[in-house]
Amino acid sequence: MFGNVVVSVQHMPHGPILSSLQDRILRLICTTRNVSYTTLIQETNRDRTTILQSVESLIKHGLIEKHKINPEYEKSKLIFKATNIGKQIAHIYLGVSLEDIMKLEEDKQITEYLEFIKDITDPLQRKALLQPLSDLLTSPRAWRVEADEKTRITRREILKNGFKESLLELLQIKNYEVKNLFNTRSTKWLANLFTTKEINEIKEFVRHVRDKADVTIEMFSV
Repeated sequence: MFGNVVVSVQHMPHGPILSSLQDRILRLICTTRNVSYTTLIQETNRDRTTILQSVESLIKHGLIEKHKINPEYEKSKLIFKATNIGKQIAHIYLGVSLEDIMKLEEDKQITEYLEFIKDITDPLQRKALLQPLSDLLTSPRAWRVEADEKTRITRREILKNGFKESLLELLQIKNYEVKNLFNTRSTKWLANLFTTKEINEIKEFVRHVRDKADVTIEMFSV
């Protein structure tokens, strides 16, 4: 089904070759909590042996992992989770929604960021604001050690820097409405997402961009 073992999405310009069943299984595992063999059988209408073969292949090539619900119990029910590479494959090559993938992350910052942008419906604006989550998903530094404090700080930095870049992109969109971004609900989530110091840093960044833009505009007054 596959070529060599997947190491990095960057090394696969066209993505891995998946069967239609493997495609379906990976999509389900990337967007659904606590997927078990029973879940896969019900959702795909395929027998357990066929499911088992596809699952084992996805595990072998590093796209999904199996976990025991109760690790201390030998016959504990198995559930499946996508690896970071599996999530990248699902989003970049299979077109699975980034929001659907990231909402399963048990990460407070990601949850708060998704809540922050929840009311943005314009496709271009939404695409710009999802870029920090895309950066987070594809950054090896962000997922190296789940419980490590430095890793959590790294994720926060990626979100903050990505958001600053998103603001730059938003300012270039003709129909950008600032009221859509900073309404009562989103402002509350912004305060949860970033510290006062970080918010002031972002504001200073925008002021700097504004000042540079003003100077550039003046250069055209010749």
